[in-house]
Amino acid sequence: MDKVDILLKEAEIDVKNGCYNKAVSASYFAVRMEIEKLAKKLRTTIPKRDDKLINILKHLGKDELAKESLYLYERRKDADYGYESLKEDLAIKCLELSKYLVQEIRKLTQSL
Repeated sequence: MDKVDILLKEAEIDVKNGCYNKAVSASYFAVRMEIEKLAKKLRTTIPKRDDKLINILKHLGKDELAKESLYLYERRKDADYGYESLKEDLAIKCLELSKYLVQEIRKLTQSL
């Protein structure tokens, strides 16, 4: 099984178990990993900074995918560094968004 799919499955389990911060973090990293695959297909260097990596989508004219990926990145920072624990509804929203983004980025990668 692909690591991205494993992360998404783990995020689903985390939501069911009430581990919302972990779910949001795994959801983001699934998207990040899929963007890294896209970067490899483009034969470009993989930036260390998350926002720079996400800009690859923007440079390909996928502004909405980039915007939604940045949203997930911000939620991941909230989950990992924030003083408040994230809620179930936000974790579910992030997981669903992540599944959508992974699907769209895979389509984009396959089209190249």
